[in-house]
Amino acid sequence: MDSKWTRFPAGMERLPDSTARQFHWFIEDVAFIFTISIFVLGVAAFFGGLWLNKKGGPGRWQID
Repeated sequence: MDSKWTRFPAGMERLPDSTARQFHWFIEDVAFIFTISIFVLGVAAFFGGLWLNKKGGPGRWQID
């Protein structure tokens, strides 16, 4: 990973008791899982929006 675009990996590696160090995770592993989670979030939002329009739009679900 090219660290010139972000400072997060350097900061994460400096933490003495970080979860990544404790479980022997690498930055690539964490980034891959994060990428998958963001993709799933986007797909869920897409299909949730289609479902919302099918069920009458956001006005039907608002709290008065």
